[in-house]
Amino acid sequence: MLRLSWAPALCVAALQFWSLALARKAPNMIWIMADDLGWGEVGLYPAESPHGRIATPNLDQRPEDELSGSLWDVGFVRKVSGSSLKYEYQSVSQVLEVYRIPKTSILQGRTSSQVIPNPEIRHVSPHVHVVESDLPLPPGDPPGVHNLPRFGREGVRFQQAYAGYTVCAPSRTTFFTGRHSGHFRALQLNGEELKPEQNFTLLPQLFQRAGFRTGAFGKLAPLVSPLRQGFDVFVGQVDQALCHNMYPKEIDTGDGTLNFKLSGNIHSPSPTRERCMQSPDSYNYTIDVFHKEAMSWMRQVAQTSQPFFLYLSYTVPHAGGWGDAPASPEQGNPVPTDMGYGHQPWPEVEKDHAAVISYLDDKVGDVMKQLKALKIDEKTMVFFASDNGAHLEGGHQIAFFNSTGGLSGHKRSMYEGGVRSPTMVRWPQQIRPRTSQFAWAFWDMVPTVAELLGVTAPENDGISILPELYGQEQQEHDYLFFTWIGEGRSGGLGPANGDGARNGPGYTVRKGVWKGLVPHCHDTKNWRPSWADEMKLFDLESDPTEQRDWAKARPELVDELKRLVMAEGLSCMCYQCGFSDDVMSSVII
Repeated sequence: MLRLSWAPALCVAALQFWSLALARKAPNMIWIMADDLGWGEVGLYPAESPHGRIATPNLDQRPEDELSGSLWDVGFVRKVSGSSLKYEYQSVSQVLEVYRIPKTSILQGRTSSQVIPNPEIRHVSPHVHVVESDLPLPPGDPPGVHNLPRFGREGVRFQQAYAGYTVCAPSRTTFFTGRHSGHFRALQLNGEELKPEQNFTLLPQLFQRAGFRTGAFGKLAPLVSPLRQGFDVFVGQVDQALCHNMYPKEIDTGDGTLNFKLSGNIHSPSPTRERCMQSPDSYNYTIDVFHKEAMSWMRQVAQTSQPFFLYLSYTVPHAGGWGDAPASPEQGNPVPTDMGYGHQPWPEVEKDHAAVISYLDDKVGDVMKQLKALKIDEKTMVFFASDNGAHLEGGHQIAFFNSTGGLSGHKRSMYEGGVRSPTMVRWPQQIRPRTSQFAWAFWDMVPTVAELLGVTAPENDGISILPELYGQEQQEHDYLFFTWIGEGRSGGLGPANGDGARNGPGYTVRKGVWKGLVPHCHDTKNWRPSWADEMKLFDLESDPTEQRDWAKARPELVDELKRLVMAEGLSCMCYQCGFSDDVMSSVII
């Protein structure tokens, strides 16, 4: 009897031992989630526009012998011998610090002995300034991208990675559950709220099972109870509608709501764009709060023997306001500083949009600096991604900076611009820096993490992308599947043709390089794919902007894609799409 009574305890002890042993071998992991960041809004993705590029130096990858077009780059033309000149490039952040150069002098292209002794500052383009000088380069690392941790140069840059959906909460639902929207109806997922009582094994719970410390900071939707859904610590916002106010009086911590007071916003005059920019230290900008709390937690857990998973979910560049959300409209892109764009002859909202993306990039750079300072850089795998495509809200126009990188569509669209994410992964000494064309989506993270940690994955729709990360032979998806309503190729906040809610939801399916797009399912009783669906067909390899419809020329491929999704028993129901709940509730599962 004594031996039997000890058996369960020994089993538990053994499981705990092996969980900790596996955890010690696996890396720390950080997932940095941007909100509504367009595929073309990170400098290393292709997106030329008449207004130049938004500065994202911490995320950029660029050749050392070319001007990058980034607002934050200074090209030094240094005299090497005689009259010969040598172009060398230095991060402007270091130049400003070493030479104590006023930022406005560089940005406005002024020539002054107070800027750099004996230089000639030459204004080359709206975003590039070349400084000609006999001065040596500032001390430190070699010039160029080596001076700051550069995500793109030091990791894998995915050209064809996808978010989970074309709007926020459903996209993040796929991330946490490993299930795509074609299975939401059968699993009773509404894409907006995920409760502990639904008994899903979620991605952060896999880390906990493997002995990791887990922390979430920022936007948490669709989770509603972080401490019961895989996180040890949480500071941020559970209600995604409240996330649209960047200067609230309170946010959430633990499993409580509105229980983390922001004294600056409580005691200062009501926040406005002018006040928050003139006196940024008087107010609490949520991005700063999330970041500060996340870095404090990371420093603490880095001192322990346990590895950690950090979910750092910023709420920018999503449109927002300075008033009380959700009652107040999305007025623009609140940001506490113009990041040097203030002199540009652009609409105010576009200056702020550029500034908030550069501000986000600064936060990413600080994460990388912290990892190096803590000497855990080579022990940490970091992902950077966006939850959906570029938005056109709060007055921002996607064409202004070519936010989609030329892809058709945008947020709330089934075209590539609505679902492709500027995704990068970095793990020094383990992941070889390169560009990858492998297509994958958010729901692949559950099986990927499970394999990385050596734990059993819950049932899911994904595949592990670890082989691709390691540069090994990688299994491809049988298909990638998304739902929405209408086409949403351009304009408006909903379906481009304005009749999406009337005609009902549709879907896209990608297999290999071919993508089928059905704006509205023909089956309006059960909302399932059928032979009667009118499908457009695109070759994403030769035509990534989806301009030529091959449906009539390749009917056999259309039939193949329809047969595939029908055999899988998928639903084309959309989520957070404006489709009436009474119609959704009548669907036969």
